[in-house]
Amino acid sequence: MNDEPKKEILSLLESPELREYLMAPPEKLNCTQYAEIICGAPVSLYRKRELLLRLKAEVSEEERHDVEEMLYALDTARKPLESAELPGIRFIVELLGYNEKERSVDTLDGPFAVRSLAEAQQSIRAYRAEYDDNWTTQFWTMELYDWNAKPLSDGFPIAVRTYILSPEGEPQYFIQRPKMPGINPRCARAFGGNDLILPTPYKPGDILRIDCRPYTPLPFYCLLIQVRSGCCGLWCLFPNLNGSIGQGALLHGHYYATEYRFDFYRLISPLYRAELFTGELPENCSFMKLLSEKIHADPGYGDKVDEVLCDLKL
Repeated sequence: MNDEPKKEILSLLESPELREYLMAPPEKLNCTQYAEIICGAPVSLYRKRELLLRLKAEVSEEERHDVEEMLYALDTARKPLESAELPGIRFIVELLGYNEKERSVDTLDGPFAVRSLAEAQQSIRAYRAEYDDNWTTQFWTMELYDWNAKPLSDGFPIAVRTYILSPEGEPQYFIQRPKMPGINPRCARAFGGNDLILPTPYKPGDILRIDCRPYTPLPFYCLLIQVRSGCCGLWCLFPNLNGSIGQGALLHGHYYATEYRFDFYRLISPLYRAELFTGELPENCSFMKLLSEKIHADPGYGDKVDEVLCDLKL
């Protein structure tokens, strides 16, 4: 694959350190990983389709299988959005945001019934013009109900797909309810999950600032104590709200206090928004500074920290 499409795909990652690392030779990613970067990015489904088509044109026939499956999953999800004429198809739109008391994502307004994405976007524009809300921490869901599908046992129609819309009303993700026939579940999940696994330039002792708003309510900070390969390779510490220290696998989205309950809508992999941080830390993260210096000087010290925390069950 040429450098130009690589740059375009990697530009979806906001971290300059990560982009530069992945662009530098030797090649570190395969075709499927480039496709997964596209699918999981916080950009519109239409932009994702453009990039997937370009990727498909750039790679060999042997490498295209996953890309073609992702395109099929995307086109299957996209079709109902674009027509108000499909019989039995209706959408329910809700505005979601952070509920500070419950520490979770909650419905702020709705439900509103619409017949198409265009109708939903027209209503969203009018809504945003009328209400001066904090749109940095709010987003929309649009559930697809298909009256042609088999209903629940109580006779009510089932939501077959949930689309996740940006504050402006652009569809960025979808979550498929039943399995899509003929599609690898991993390919459909790529449009509504946060399990992007990539090689990274990060080192034990690095402090990361991760801002995945609007799908999380605020920026979070974590300290990497172990850096290995695999889905659990980036192991980090973070402050819990009760004053204890939490730990978890960054690539699985475990980088903020365990008391928060918004996992279902934690749609963006932290790799899209992670940045190395060397500034003034919030008070509850002050423990990271000294540990960071110690682990940078002795990377093996991170393993000792992990052992101590596991023994103490912190």
